[in-house]
Amino acid sequence: MTRQDTPLKPSEFSPQTTTAHIEDPASQRPHWLIPATVGLLLVGVIVFFVLPAWVSNRDLPPPLTAPPAEVSTAAVSTDPADAAQAEASPTPSNERSPFAEAQLQKQRRAAQEALQAVLTVQESLLERAVEQWALEPYQAAISQAAIGDAAYREQRFDDATRAYGTANQALIDLEASIPSRVAGAQARLLDSVETGDEPAAQQALELLERLTDNDQRLAGWRARVAAIATVTAALNGAEKAAINNDFQRAIDEVTEALSADSLHRRAAERLVAYQQSLVDNQFRQAMSRGYLALENNRFEEAAQLFRRATTLKPTSSEPEAALVELRSARTDATLRTLRAEGIALEAQEQWQQAVERYQAALAIDKSLVFAQQGVTRAQPRAVLHQAVEAILADTSRWVDKRALQSAQALFAEAQAISSPGPVLAGQTRALADALSYALTEVDITVTSDGLTDVTLLRVKRLGALTATTATVRPGKYTALGIRSGYRDVRIDIEVTPGGPNVVDVRCTDTIEEAL
Repeated sequence: MTRQDTPLKPSEFSPQTTTAHIEDPASQRPHWLIPATVGLLLVGVIVFFVLPAWVSNRDLPPPLTAPPAEVSTAAVSTDPADAAQAEASPTPSNERSPFAEAQLQKQRRAAQEALQAVLTVQESLLERAVEQWALEPYQAAISQAAIGDAAYREQRFDDATRAYGTANQALIDLEASIPSRVAGAQARLLDSVETGDEPAAQQALELLERLTDNDQRLAGWRARVAAIATVTAALNGAEKAAINNDFQRAIDEVTEALSADSLHRRAAERLVAYQQSLVDNQFRQAMSRGYLALENNRFEEAAQLFRRATTLKPTSSEPEAALVELRSARTDATLRTLRAEGIALEAQEQWQQAVERYQAALAIDKSLVFAQQGVTRAQPRAVLHQAVEAILADTSRWVDKRALQSAQALFAEAQAISSPGPVLAGQTRALADALSYALTEVDITVTSDGLTDVTLLRVKRLGALTATTATVRPGKYTALGIRSGYRDVRIDIEVTPGGPNVVDVRCTDTIEEAL
């Protein structure tokens, strides 16, 4: 309110008291006293009541004059006739008492203050384009202000104050609703961004730009709205790729969407889902290929695939169960292989190798009947085979009776086998031939000088001789000659049927000559 809005206050007026005296009042009163008093009273009325009202009516803010049905953004009327109309009153000021006029001025000032409050809030709302986001509530508030204008013109200032107050409260409520409207617009914008509704997002963004002033979030909102087309295209591409189980491509597409809008919740959720789908798909492939390898006894490949599945899903129990099955299958396959190899080696009369296969099976499971029986079958044959091979390899030793007896015992054992295979049959024939040869008597002629003591080792002592004949079995023999004062001599000779079989044994090197 300006200084002109403030009504003029009359100075205190106190009539002068006079001292009572005896003179006749009529004889003491000047003749101009009565007209002067009336004039002073009239001036007082004009100064204290008429003039303030006239000044107030001319200087107050123009009231809102538009009727409710014709409210516009201009809430204030500027028609000079309104001020003249407000000057008029059903009860002329010159008919009111000073107290009544003062009360009326007080009511007028209250109405003016209420109107000023309306205009202040209205200006703030118009700066935020209120008509574009709350037209109806705003028009209703301005209609109340117009009712206040009408009451003000009729000098029903209390009614005007109430109307202005109602309008002001409505406008304040509108202003107070801005934060919630901002929140609602932000929610609509974010929802539109998530669903890819670009027109709705743009509309919400425009509203936020009107409602907010220098909000730091506006730049982020604008960027997200601008990225809607890119994000939508990428998400659609990801969905198509996922339908074709190409989850890696789907991940790449969603990653592109997040590069355009890193806050896009749906894209982030899709990324997690596609990554999980990729892991699930790789897991299923690893398990499937692992079982296929297992069925074809490619155990190492199956193990690698099952371990990969474990890496993909550490908490899954399927790979561990598959590995248990793999170990069991590998063991079964190993046992089957060992059994088959053992039987095959027995058929080939490779008895020692067969024994090794059965013993390997027993190392896995001591209760295996086939392995126990296999060892029982193959072990004696392996021993026999090795013994025959060993004795046939050194028939020269058969000149010794114990070696010959061992060969004869092995021959008898070999002949006792009811169903000998080709190998044992061959060994038996070889033993028979060797024994026949070894048992053939052959004459050997030993000559000497008659001075040397001759001994045919492992046969008998022949003594000093010039010539003699001994009957021996074929083989390698050693003739030993001993003579006092002479160095001993040893001569090896192999006696064979039909051979010359002659050996000369004599000591000719004296010990003195040797020294």
